[in-house]
Amino acid sequence: MKVRVERKIDAAHFLPDYSGPCGRMHGHSWKIIVEIEGSVNPETGMVIDFRDVKRIIDELDHQLLNDFIEYPTAENLVRYLLDKLLDLRIHNPKIQEIKGILVRVYESEDCYVEESLEMHGGCDECGVYPLIHSATK
Repeated sequence: MKVRVERKIDAAHFLPDYSGPCGRMHGHSWKIIVEIEGSVNPETGMVIDFRDVKRIIDELDHQLLNDFIEYPTAENLVRYLLDKLLDLRIHNPKIQEIKGILVRVYESEDCYVEESLEMHGGCDECGVYPLIHSATK
């Protein structure tokens, strides 16, 4: 089953040592889409709690992304969110098998970065699932 969360946040950033307008602090209205495919936990009836995914995204709302990500490009924001989602899986025993995660970040209405992870097997005890595919657009 696939779960999808779509959120909009406002956040500022700057790219250190970048020669161009993005080297100065500026803001975006970011649109973030997260899709998680996995098994439904029979106890909770959920693949993942929407609130947990929203919390990860919303912690960045009205923040300076440089406080969270050393070089906050849209690409690095995608990877930051993927890391947070993978950490959530490892530390939340209510989440059953996760088969895939997709994160898409729109920096503007017509520009986005996307990465998807497909996972298989792994260790149920520690929650670490090896990556078998990563695609960035």
